[in-house]
This record gives sequence, structure tokens and C-alpha cells, in this order.
Amino acid sequence: QNKNQILNAATSAMSGYGSATINAGNVENTGIEIGINAVPVKTTDFTWDVSANFTKERSKLVELTPGINQYLFWASREVYAWTKVGDYVGTFYGTADKKVAEGPYKGWSLIQTESCRMDQLEAIRSAVT
Repeated sequence: QNKNQILNAATSAMSGYGSATINAGNVENTGIEIGINAVPVKTTDFTWDVSANFTKERSKLVELTPGINQYLFWASREVYAWTKVGDYVGTFYGTADKKVAEGPYKGWSLIQTESCRMDQLEAIRSAVT
């Protein structure tokens, strides 16, 4: 577990600053790492070294400072990395738009309908078009 994660938290524009750097988070890390090294060929003039590494790591946001229950790492127009207390760090979210079904504007976005994780985005897009 990592405590006191350093985050840039948004502040009121009235303060004159866009954000403040604070010690705010408690992140629980779990995972595994496996490494294998081998020398399949070794002669007096040549050595072939082979290495492989496998890592799987998950970080879960356990808590933030009082009054804050989510943190935005980055965002673009349609996708963002938003971590909420209880979720895994680095979860991607996206928007699903309702599309015009027929006519000259077929496929164009009509309205934004909801927010979803990236793994749900394609299912929602196929359902609303």
C-alpha cells in the first residue's frame, strides 16, 4: 500500500492558482513479476543471451483526502482517465453518442447520451446506431 500519493488537485480560480500539489491518496498495489534468463548458445567466439519478463500489476485507489472521491489524470475530447475511490488506477472512460439513424446525416452524433468505460463503448455505440 502506498499512502500520501502526491496529486495536483484543482483549486478555486479565486485563489489565483489552477491547482495545488497535495499528499492525498492511499493506493493498494497487487501484482506479480516473473523473469527468465537463459544462455542457449555459448561458444568461445559467440554468446547468445535471452531474457523474458512478465509483469501484471493492479493499483486500486482506496481513499483520497476528505472531500475528494475521484481524480482526473488526463482527458481528451472523447476519452479520459478518471480514477474514483474503489476503482483501479488508469481506468479509461469514453462517451457514447446517439447517432442519426438514416438520411443525409446518417452516422452523425445527435446528443451525448452517457459516460462509460472503454470496454463498454463499442457495445453502446452499436446499440444506439
